Amino acid sequence: MKKLSARNQLRGRIIEVRKGQITAHVRIDIGNGVVITSSITNEAVDDLKLVAGDDVVAVIKASDVSFFMNKFRKLGFIDYNGGLEVHSSLLNMVLHETRGITKGSDGS
Repeated sequence: MKKLSARNQLRGRIIEVRKGQITAHVRIDIGNGVVITSSITNEAVDDLKLVAGDDVVAVIKASDVSFFMNKFRKLGFIDYNGGLEVHSSLLNMVLHETRGITKGSDGS
């Protein structure tokens, strides 16, 4: 197996694979009550033989992390002061959005 240089890796367990016409949403429990959703092609799901219960590693591109960190900084959700300071407003927004998500609410 090849080794990845990406540092933004989250280990977890697949809890759901939901295929659409072209892409699939793979829900991954990364622990502590946190579930992330990865959008990948149906072909990738089939090639990787992904099913609920599989242990996986989600890899997040550094460019995606940079994009959202910069956006959150500009919106006043975070500060860089020799370290990362996350404002409660970001936490409140994430908790509110998470509670509002229901199966199928993403249009799929």
